[in-house]
Amino acid sequence: MVTVIKTGLSQWFNETIPSFPSIENIPNYPISNTDPILPLLKLAFDDQTLLGWGNLLKGRVARSWFTAHDKYCEICHLSNTYFSSTTGPFMIKSILDSSLALWIERNQALHGKDHEENLQIRTDAADKKTKWYYKNQDLFTESDCTILLPPTLQKH
Repeated sequence: MVTVIKTGLSQWFNETIPSFPSIENIPNYPISNTDPILPLLKLAFDDQTLLGWGNLLKGRVARSWFTAHDKYCEICHLSNTYFSSTTGPFMIKSILDSSLALWIERNQALHGKDHEENLQIRTDAADKKTKWYYKNQDLFTESDCTILLPPTLQKH
């Protein structure tokens, strides 16, 4: 199930058309075309595709994932503590916690961890743009240059 979910998320991140993975690409499970879980995984994949893979990261998980998980637990004769009624809420919480941690890391990488780092990032970006405009001012009209660059930086 994890491989199928990772496949869907990967395709969503890469903006490709969602495609259920072939059984050869689902490791660590003795799966065949007659496996009773395979159609349930396909249904869950399709349901999540309709619901949206981005929604999975928001904790909006297609119910059919839990159906597939419960069938696996049933086939493997696992105790009730492994069924989705118990593990489902923890899975959703884990997804939300991971998404939040990823967002925090991304936000800090883009904007800095504190005010000083944010100021440095914005200063570096402004400096880079200014250098680019100065280097490429021949691409702009003279009136654009008076707006983009102060007179002391303009070539004449």
